[in-house]
Amino acid sequence: LEQKVTKYEAKLEELKVVEKQRAELEARVTELAATSEKSLQSVAALSAERTAQDEAIASLRTKLTSLEQSEAEAKKELGSAPSKQEFATIAAERDQLLQEIK
Repeated sequence: LEQKVTKYEAKLEELKVVEKQRAELEARVTELAATSEKSLQSVAALSAERTAQDEAIASLRTKLTSLEQSEAEAKKELGSAPSKQEFATIAAERDQLLQEIK
């Protein structure tokens, strides 16, 4: 009987060790689950930030295209406008005509 008691006490000690290991493993699993959740939240936040940046880039590209079109139109208009020399000649002719009128 004493041998059986000793045997059961040894088994009980083994069981206590196993229960302690199990509790430690459960705590680790809980910790890993929390870390995993934080990682998922970080990934979601980074994804949202990336989407916002992509949208901002697309908006800037649209504005750049619009500015380039405006620049091209302005260059066309400038091409048909008189040059500085032509403008100076016209101004001189105007001034001469004003003098003649007076």
